[in-house]
Amino acid sequence: MAFNTDRKDDKDSFNPFSSRSQNSESMIGESLTVEGEIHSEEALVIRGKVKGNIHSKQPLVVEESGQVTGDLNGKVITIRGTVKGKVISAQKLLISASGSFCGDISVEKLIIEEGARFKGHVTMDTPAPAQSHKPPSEKTPDKGTDSSKPGH
Repeated sequence: MAFNTDRKDDKDSFNPFSSRSQNSESMIGESLTVEGEIHSEEALVIRGKVKGNIHSKQPLVVEESGQVTGDLNGKVITIRGTVKGKVISAQKLLISASGSFCGDISVEKLIIEEGARFKGHVTMDTPAPAQSHKPPSEKTPDKGTDSSKPGH
């Protein structure tokens, strides 16, 4: 199901769909309540209620009318509605000004807009920097002795 993801009332807001290639989206509408585990290969927008864990390989958005009780796992997650559970996001999590989140977060990048509500713990993991490989012949001088100073 395709739909327009542009928000004219919120032009400066983070749009996780802006960089997607021709992927399709799925939506859980305002009148729907879903209980159980959801696995999505495409972008997913939640406008209704979900009681269960959600796993998405594409952007996941909980809109203002959306309510989720369960864990969210995805690359890029945007919370504009209400979420109670854990969030594990490989790249980025945005809790917008209208968003409310209660639970634990594990993410590389976290954005919490002014006015957002958050209660829980955050673990921010960044990718490890590339290791510099020095040849074995390069040695760091010993700090304990300095032969250039008199008396040593």
